Amino acid sequence: MKIKNLLVYFLIIISLLFTNNLSAQTAPPPLKNVKIQARVVLDDNGIYHYFHTITNPTENKMGIGDINIDITIPNYGISPEYIYMEGYAQPDQFTPILAQRNGLLYVSVAWKDTSLWSGSVDFEDGRWGLMGNADVMNWETEYNFATNFQYLLNPGNISEELESISYGLPGIRKVVFKPDWSELDLPDEFLWGEDNTLEENIVAKHNLESLGCLGTTIGPTAPPSYNSLQFNQMMQNYVAQSVTLGWLKDNALTMQLNNYLTQVAAALNENRLMDAQSTVTQFMNAVKNSTLSQRTDEAYALLYFNAKYFFQQIQAELPVIVEISPSKGEHFLNEEHSTQVKITQGNLPIEGYCLPPAKVISGPNTGLVWRGCTDTDGKWSFSYKSEVLGTDIIIFAIELAEAVSSDAILWQPSKISQSAPITVIWKGGPDLMLDKFFPPMIKIPFAKPAIPLEESTINVGNSPVPASVTRYYITKNKQMSPDDIVIGERQVPALGVKKISEYKADIPVPSNLEEGLYYIYGCADADKQIIELSETNNCRTLTVQVYFPVQSTNRPPDCSQAKADPDILWPPNHKYQNINIAGVADPDGDPVTINVDYIKQDETVNGLGDGDTSPDAVINPLQVRSERSGNGNGRVYQIGFSAQDGKGGKCESVVKVCVPHDQGQGKVCVDDGPQYDSTKP
Repeated sequence: MKIKNLLVYFLIIISLLFTNNLSAQTAPPPLKNVKIQARVVLDDNGIYHYFHTITNPTENKMGIGDINIDITIPNYGISPEYIYMEGYAQPDQFTPILAQRNGLLYVSVAWKDTSLWSGSVDFEDGRWGLMGNADVMNWETEYNFATNFQYLLNPGNISEELESISYGLPGIRKVVFKPDWSELDLPDEFLWGEDNTLEENIVAKHNLESLGCLGTTIGPTAPPSYNSLQFNQMMQNYVAQSVTLGWLKDNALTMQLNNYLTQVAAALNENRLMDAQSTVTQFMNAVKNSTLSQRTDEAYALLYFNAKYFFQQIQAELPVIVEISPSKGEHFLNEEHSTQVKITQGNLPIEGYCLPPAKVISGPNTGLVWRGCTDTDGKWSFSYKSEVLGTDIIIFAIELAEAVSSDAILWQPSKISQSAPITVIWKGGPDLMLDKFFPPMIKIPFAKPAIPLEESTINVGNSPVPASVTRYYITKNKQMSPDDIVIGERQVPALGVKKISEYKADIPVPSNLEEGLYYIYGCADADKQIIELSETNNCRTLTVQVYFPVQSTNRPPDCSQAKADPDILWPPNHKYQNINIAGVADPDGDPVTINVDYIKQDETVNGLGDGDTSPDAVINPLQVRSERSGNGNGRVYQIGFSAQDGKGGKCESVVKVCVPHDQGQGKVCVDDGPQYDSTKP
């Protein structure tokens, strides 16, 4: 009991013992018709928030100073968890001890004090109290000792909303409203005194308590030890009590709720748990979708949250079903086998369910083990590939036992310690090798800067293979080693069974090689990304002898400034004109020999409007005909040539000669490309 309460009682006694007014007084009429409204909110942490609002009607003559809501754990109840939340006050450490001394236990609560009301856990003494022996959630008005002002909930006033929290399930609870006796001038039979006998003081205390009034509300309670039929009967009682208390106001809704509970009882008697659970869901939806014109907030909290708890308890009784699929799989090597697991209880997925391990108990992958827990959809899966042909047998097992298989394995771990076996057959796979790997006819020793290479990669397996890499190495040893030099690689596309990918390339010879005998290796699936029927046939080799001649210091001629002389012919008189190729120089000053390789033009050799003469050019001596088609845009000759310095140096280029259409707007030739051989008739 609070120190404040003791102080108030002490002040009452002192004032009564020493008062000069010895005449008998008339007690005020007791409180009546005090109204309490409650609503309940369940948060995501499973904590119930109880909100109470009290109205003191104008007909009363006293203010309310105490509100006591029963939170005693019933004899059949299971104590809810201890409650703690930051920002909420709690009972002190001695309160549970005092409660136990009185032979009671209470539902753990916490509360938020306000500027006008403070909370605590207190004890109602059944010797004189209206409620009987009970632990209570006590709300008491604040007293200002500095001003000696006692706040009271006076007649005609409504309290602020008082909040308490608990893990306790909403239940129907008694509540006592008490006036503040310190402000009352009461007759002697209401006075407690040291000179009174115990019986006289009990009567006096009972008289004081009788000035309060008793009510009913929603508050935290402890659910009974769970029995589905008993809980269903309790739900039926709650519906009946809600009607009596005026919390259920709609007859049709009441009949609907009672009908659902009757169906639940029938389903439970026949052990049809899923049907019972489905009907409880209908009950919850009926309450949830009802309006305040059909029921009060008290009815909603009492019926909806207890039905929700009922649903969860039925759910816990349902067997856990583990669905494993597929029960059989056939794959090629390099393909992936996946096993999907779905875990349900009733119609609901179970999140965070950790299965017994799945293990390969026989086959090429014996010993592989997978462990995992389900996601929010109640699902988990594992996958693997095999590198060896054969048949794997996989089981989920708590311990060795027999089980029966089906297309999709249904397993109840609570009844059978081992799932039916999963059969995975690895029936074949791809196999990459080099079908062809050699250079074309080359001269040995090989002195060029690149090795011409022909290679083909083939899939000789019995299943398709994804894209891969074939790589080429050069080494001085017959055995491959990490020191081998990579000289090239290529991407090989995905290949079907017996399909070939061919390749030709000039593979550069590394500049830092010494002269000598080398081995060139080619390896299919060089990155080892493909699981194959055989991993020993991927590579082939060839031998090449490399030597390096003395490098020459000679520089080749420069054709970049080459130009025809003359490069424009006029008039178009159909006669041959001598042409020189000028501008070719040698950086070493070596004499340069120019050889004409071809002469081509962009008009036909003997076409309309060009005089009907042919051929239009000769190579030796270098001459082109000064003519063009009168119907065209001018003629362009292209003369391809090479220049050599006699020391192995060489350059190649092209010079152009223009025969314009005219000397006016058409004096610039339009090059339509070297389409015709000028040296042909």
